Amino acid sequence: MNRTNWRRYLAAALLGIAVHWLILFLGFAANRLADGQPLTGFFAALYDRVAQAGDVPHYVEIALHGYQGAGETANNIVFFPLYPLLIRAMRVLVPDAVTAGMIVSNLFLGAASAAMYALLEAELGDRRAMRGLAIFSLMPYGFFMAGAYTESLFIALAALCMLAIAKRCWLWAGALGFLAALTRAQGIALLVPMVYEICLDIRGGKKTPRMLAALLIPAGTCAYLALNAAVCGNPFAFLAYQAAAPWYNTSHWIPHNLAQHFSLALEYPGLGVFIYWPQLALYFAALALLFAGLKKGLRPSFIALGGAYLLMTYLHGWIISGPRYLLSCLPLYLSLSALGKEDGTALPAVPLGALSVLTAMWYLQGQAIM
Repeated sequence: MNRTNWRRYLAAALLGIAVHWLILFLGFAANRLADGQPLTGFFAALYDRVAQAGDVPHYVEIALHGYQGAGETANNIVFFPLYPLLIRAMRVLVPDAVTAGMIVSNLFLGAASAAMYALLEAELGDRRAMRGLAIFSLMPYGFFMAGAYTESLFIALAALCMLAIAKRCWLWAGALGFLAALTRAQGIALLVPMVYEICLDIRGGKKTPRMLAALLIPAGTCAYLALNAAVCGNPFAFLAYQAAAPWYNTSHWIPHNLAQHFSLALEYPGLGVFIYWPQLALYFAALALLFAGLKKGLRPSFIALGGAYLLMTYLHGWIISGPRYLLSCLPLYLSLSALGKEDGTALPAVPLGALSVLTAMWYLQGQAIM
């Protein structure tokens, strides 16, 4: 890879970090101006919100004390191990676990931005890659990638895995898929495009496909199950904890879950604005984008990945973080980037940016943006 390429990828990394932080600051500024307060204390306000929001306290607890087989923190087994392990490693340099988590996330935010640009460039060409990077950076709810959440880590690993699959670097693809599967449940969906593309090579008469490398991806999931067995004595202990308070999360058919979202949106209109209506709208929008991407000639294996990811996400009942989860459905960025004219004039930068600032503003207010 020549120096020009490295400069482009470094620029993509820095741009991705800068835009996500700008969106967070604009959300903070909008709240302060609405309350008639000075624009000071941004980092303190962000830290306080991140430290208390969503899954962050659980990741911090695992990083500090590990998994527990009994007691009130035993249910932390539902969280996959790679991200808290990286927080623990970062605490060697930064003792505060929340700050360490944010540093890890922002390092991988830069990596995710560069990897997304490289993937988009390989699949769609340079101009559409620039559009795709802008879409990725401006996507509503994208500010989660700058907080102490798994999104930036997973996206970086998944994008690099997809790029390795496209370039037929099978061992790299398997290793990256293994790490993605140790980051979140949907990581195993990367097995779909890898097996699909290997089968294409076998059918085409190529002699060097590495089917065994594909087994590294489910090995990541098996390692998580082994962790369950070691800590709780049952490889599927996480299912019982997911079904109990405070998550009440069991698997149902997608129509059942969509009907549940609709019912809850009507029953709780205050939460509907932040949780249930967005989850309903995004499911159908994601389906439409996947079909549009297929029509645009995107790699069918990546469209299949998007379908598998969407299926795994919406099979969960009573999900409350659907928009955040869909941030990591990378084929959606490919589809969005393929739409419109090649010069990028169709990029909806203004509405995307406005929605991003609005969701960041709600998040910093303490609304149910999870």
